[in-house]
Amino acid sequence: MILRVVKRFCWKRLTSSILRNISTLTTDEVILDKIGNKGIVTLNRPKALNALSMTMIRKILNQMKGAGLSVHGHFRVATERTVFAMPEAAIGFFASVGGSHFLPRLQGKLGLYLALTGCRLTGHDVVKAGVATHFVDSGRINTIEEKLLKMESPSFQEIDKLLCKNQEQSPIKDGDLSFQLLLSKINTQFDGGSLNAIIENLRRDKSEWANQHLQTLFKMSPTSLKIIFHQLELGKNMSLQECLKMEYRISQRVMKNQDFFEGVRACNFD
Repeated sequence: MILRVVKRFCWKRLTSSILRNISTLTTDEVILDKIGNKGIVTLNRPKALNALSMTMIRKILNQMKGAGLSVHGHFRVATERTVFAMPEAAIGFFASVGGSHFLPRLQGKLGLYLALTGCRLTGHDVVKAGVATHFVDSGRINTIEEKLLKMESPSFQEIDKLLCKNQEQSPIKDGDLSFQLLLSKINTQFDGGSLNAIIENLRRDKSEWANQHLQTLFKMSPTSLKIIFHQLELGKNMSLQECLKMEYRISQRVMKNQDFFEGVRACNFD
């Protein structure tokens, strides 16, 4: 069975127009469907950026056995409407769901930057960062999905060929150099042996960009920032399974801290 995970209004949108219409008419946080031998899971919690709740996890557990979710999947398709962020530090949490594994493996200090600041990547930058594997215009998504659903038992190579073909027909616009400029600043300012070193880097820089990010860090949970820094340092040398075990242990400790509950209350996701 081939499983397609869909995040409405987020960075992965391989869903049919029928399912999208259904998702706007239902309050269910998870919509399950099956077309032939393909399973489709639509996450329908847009106000919380489709963050998984325990109810959602229980509902999709059976559908997800041996398969990955979103960023850990083989194919991660972004469009010009894609938004990717790791906002956990703002609610007193940490980079969970395997974040300690994939974030340290992004270019330079990008993963650490995203986890500490909660800043967003959009459109082409999601691919250039390595978070998504392919970029296509959003207008091609329905066509891609229809072709995927018609494949009986597609191989890795067949799916990649389909996505690459559509990517070639969705070129990056001229002048889209924001990511490279951003990465250069990140690698300079977020290169430090500790969280305090990063803060000092930003203070010494005195640019508007540095000051804005300094103020952002000061709004985050101090405990979360410390946890994130150290978990990513450890995660760079750990397997995904080891990272998930570590994150589970961290989550149990964080649940005893008032920061998390106050952070969720303040954000008022639902």
